[in-house]
Amino acid sequence: MSKVVDLCDFPVGELGEIVDLEQDEAIFHEFGASRGMSVVILHKAAQWLVQIGYTQVSMGWEYLNKIKVKPANI
Repeated sequence: MSKVVDLCDFPVGELGEIVDLEQDEAIFHEFGASRGMSVVILHKAAQWLVQIGYTQVSMGWEYLNKIKVKPANI
């Protein structure tokens, strides 16, 4: 069983899969993220650069801890 963590605790450059969202509708409308999508943290800074599916977005801390991810099974 893969370990589920907050996106803010996920390693940079590792491919993950979104397994849960605390505010599904808000996060989907803001970033296009939903359960089952792939996610990669590209850069950590004040605003983190995250790739969700094929889209790169800048995310703040207030959203990072509301997205639960696990390592993707490739």
